[in-house]
Amino acid sequence: MYIPNYSGHFYGNTSFGASNTATSILNAGRYDTAFMYAGINKRDRLFEIPVGNSNGLLFGYQNDNIESGYFATYN
Repeated sequence: MYIPNYSGHFYGNTSFGASNTATSILNAGRYDTAFMYAGINKRDRLFEIPVGNSNGLLFGYQNDNIESGYFATYN
């Protein structure tokens, strides 16, 4: 799954937009590493999240700076 621009996506069951708002992240997948980007269309990779890993507090340039992502599935 690739989301080229989070501006059209919202957190589950809310009207809160997903673009540039994440302060924590979790990869609850079983097989694939997730990749987060500061720019739309997979530009300026911020970090990757291996399967089963999380970051409960994104710091500095990562906090509220994710605009696109690539991963197997999402909910």
